[in-house]
Amino acid sequence: MLAAMDGPAESVSKPPVLRTVLATPVLLTVKPDVVPKSSILTKREHGLIHAVGAVSSHHDVGFTPYFDENIKALKAPIPLTIFNNDWKKRAIKAHITFRHVKSAEAERAYKGLAYASEWTQTHSDWTINHRNFT
Repeated sequence: MLAAMDGPAESVSKPPVLRTVLATPVLLTVKPDVVPKSSILTKREHGLIHAVGAVSSHHDVGFTPYFDENIKALKAPIPLTIFNNDWKKRAIKAHITFRHVKSAEAERAYKGLAYASEWTQTHSDWTINHRNFT
């Protein structure tokens, strides 16, 4: 009240509104113009954009070659349950330890660790697997 009587006080400015275009928003702690622009080369292949030379995080276990090829080509089967991180670790371990027969017919059929049915997932399992998929 006293400040209003003394005259115009310095106007209080609002902080700038920062918006993100990411699916998982992150509060920026530095100014966007300070962050160096990415110099990662991108390449378009089969309608997908790939970051050439980019390194994935240490959480990305990967898939067995059968599912890796299906995901890259976007062809079936790609069950949602294969995006479970524990299953991926067990599937890679099983793929490494088991000896596979190399033949054209064997490559068409999946002979690795059995994956759970999508219909037996709980709601939380489905949510986690779907988030890992996207």
